[in-house]
Amino acid sequence: AELSSDSGSLTLVYTHGDLCSSVPGERFSSHISFICAQDDTTGSPQYLSHSNCQYQFLWSSKFACKDRTASHTCTLSDTISGETLLNLTSLRGDYSFRDGDQEYRLSLCQELGDTPCKEDTALCKISDQPVSLGLYDPSDSKLEKSGSVVSVTYSNGDVCVTDEVTEPARTEVTFTCNTAVAPGPRLTAQVGCLTRVSFPTSLVCQSERLTCEVTTADDHVIDLSKLAEQPEHLVTTNLDIGGDLYVSLCGLLPADSPPAVSCPTPTAGCLVKTDGDNLV
Repeated sequence: AELSSDSGSLTLVYTHGDLCSSVPGERFSSHISFICAQDDTTGSPQYLSHSNCQYQFLWSSKFACKDRTASHTCTLSDTISGETLLNLTSLRGDYSFRDGDQEYRLSLCQELGDTPCKEDTALCKISDQPVSLGLYDPSDSKLEKSGSVVSVTYSNGDVCVTDEVTEPARTEVTFTCNTAVAPGPRLTAQVGCLTRVSFPTSLVCQSERLTCEVTTADDHVIDLSKLAEQPEHLVTTNLDIGGDLYVSLCGLLPADSPPAVSCPTPTAGCLVKTDGDNLV
């Protein structure tokens, strides 16, 4: 399956279905076009038509809208439903770590407590002359999500002087999926006045599924993963060709779903025909 955003249209295409008798050598495919629902509705796919070997569906859903994510210091939420999409508040606190012989202290979701750096510091480089590498500002230090990358930036640290620029130091903390190690920061790079820190945690891990995100031409990320979690897979019944059509978004139909007894697995879409000659 491939999710794309071409010419402003968000479309999910399923290919490599059963052989299609209408066009020798061709296989069935399904195209689901998504449009934004401006209310708090998940929606469901609606059958539009089919021509030869291709089926067309339309899905109006709140999850197909741009700019629906509100950023907070430790959470991401849906602007319409208020639902929490990502919660990192359990990571709130101070962390000490080293890079070589240099010691650092980082605070997430709040400013550092007892620190030799100036007030409101989020990352402090401990030395004879402590350096603030970025400040915690509740109005500015907010989680950002671009595709599968989750990060937070702390700006306005102490003045940083390099050969190229003189500007306030800043820190970018990127949260990475890792279930094998205990959560904690690691310094990954220092580029000019920017300090990059990696923070492995299981909280940003996603369940295994087909890619369900797409970046539009104007750099907006649309995430349809919530639709993939819907329990109902029946799209429509009593088509003009006769039967029930089942579709699983961004994944495969569960083995225990109703069409499993009639359709071969694995499959993402299945037409359960009344005459028993099912199509995938």
